[in-house]
Amino acid sequence: MLNYKVLAKYGTTNERLRQIFTATGPKLEDLDKMGKEKWDRLTQDAKIRDRFETRIQDRLNEGILTCLKNYTLLSAADLAWDSNPINKTTIPLILFAQGKINASSCASALQGLKNSDQYVKKNERGEVTSIDLPKFFEVECNLVRSLVTRRMAAQCNKYNNLWPYYKYEPRSTGMIGKLRSDVTSQRIDIMADQFGWRYHDNQVYRDMFMYAHSVDFVRAAWECDEQIVPQTVSKEFTPPEGQPAAEFPMETEIQREGIAWVNPHPSRVFVDNAYPLSSLNTDSGCEYIGYWDVCRYRHIKHNPAYWNRDSVSFGPSSVQLFSTYASYFTQYYDSVTPPPSATTFSQTLDLAGNNDRKNQVGLYTGEMPDAAVFKAEYFEKIIPKHHGVGD
Repeated sequence: MLNYKVLAKYGTTNERLRQIFTATGPKLEDLDKMGKEKWDRLTQDAKIRDRFETRIQDRLNEGILTCLKNYTLLSAADLAWDSNPINKTTIPLILFAQGKINASSCASALQGLKNSDQYVKKNERGEVTSIDLPKFFEVECNLVRSLVTRRMAAQCNKYNNLWPYYKYEPRSTGMIGKLRSDVTSQRIDIMADQFGWRYHDNQVYRDMFMYAHSVDFVRAAWECDEQIVPQTVSKEFTPPEGQPAAEFPMETEIQREGIAWVNPHPSRVFVDNAYPLSSLNTDSGCEYIGYWDVCRYRHIKHNPAYWNRDSVSFGPSSVQLFSTYASYFTQYYDSVTPPPSATTFSQTLDLAGNNDRKNQVGLYTGEMPDAAVFKAEYFEKIIPKHHGVGD
């Protein structure tokens, strides 16, 4: 188990991590100004940052690509939850019937199937004119939804009626141990109500039965929501009409604090495949795990929690994912607006930009607030000393 006091004693703190991930290599002409010791330290931190960023970027790229290549089994479960039993032929037909893709896209998706001619109607010039939608079944009975709903109801009924939600039992038979467990149970129950754990866990159970596994991530180490309110002495006091609000004493009141959870779709979770997924709960295998999503650039640009908001970049490989796996983004997102091609972006800056590898990467700008951005949450287990973070 992590002990933050021990980590801090040997130099592994949040401040040290921020120092590394914001480090930039000093120039040689600065050696005389800052001295060799400081120059060497900054140079070393920049090298550590570069190693971290390279490793994380490689794992993110591999994870996103693996998710997009293997999403079909999960997407089949989602479509089965919402529709009839399906196969490769009915997936594009269902999406076309729902209005999520047009006739041309549907014809392209059906092109590789042997029976595509019976659905796609073309004119003499070979252009797609219409899609002939068949009537699949007269009577529908969705076994997937029925089975999952029944199993989920049994699970939710078992736990949602528990008060407190998590009841802690002491290993000690003494009075002190019993009091501690009772206080912990009450505090955790308050947290469960404030952060909606009961409703969130229902979604986790559903995903567990739908996809055979579900990974629940902690949104932050600890969250504390505060609000400015009138001081206790003035809560029952009715101010005279027209009196400025600044004259009333105020105080900060904690509305809730605790832990919130995030349950991403399994098709967007990537993990260290060298170990079984279950090893996450015992700290005996997986060295990293994460999940990704697609959001608009303005959600990154206007979030002060990110320190490098002006350095968010895109390249040809990331832009092409939206077109290569268009069926995935069509099924799970209402609309996706990819950024302009990185090649086109470089050509507008420099006619010889194609000759420079680094110039093949474009930066998001304020003129692209609705452009799609890949956003990932990444967790990694390291030994600080092996990576130059602490001793």
